[in-house]
Amino acid sequence: MSDEEERDELRRRWVEALESGGYAQGLGYLRDGDGQFCCLGVLCDLVGEPWVYHDEMGWYSFDGRHGFPPPHVLEKVGISADVACELANMNDSGSSFMEIADHIRLAFEMEPVEMEPAR
Repeated sequence: MSDEEERDELRRRWVEALESGGYAQGLGYLRDGDGQFCCLGVLCDLVGEPWVYHDEMGWYSFDGRHGFPPPHVLEKVGISADVACELANMNDSGSSFMEIADHIRLAFEMEPVEMEPAR
C-alpha cells in the first residue's frame, strides 16, 4: 500500500470512528480520565500506540502529549498543525463529532458513507 493509500485509509477510519458513537466526546485533552476523547484523541487512538495514564492529573498522554497530537500522527493522516488546531477548536467550541467528521470529509473530498440504521 502506498503512503497516500495509507493516509486515505487512516482518514476513512478516523471519520468512521467519529461517526460511530463508539467514542465519548470530551474537551481540552486528547483523552481524559473519564474515557472522553477530543476528535484528535480519536485519531491518536486509531494510530494504536499506547496511552499512559497520569493519575495525579486525571488524563492520559499519547507519546508524551496530552493536548495535541505529536507531529508523526499528523503526518500519518496528512494534515498540518494548522488544520489540527482548527479541528481542536471545533471540538472544544461545541461542534459534535458528526460535524467534525463532515468537515474532514469536505476538506479531503471524501465520499459520504451510508450508515446502517441503529436497531
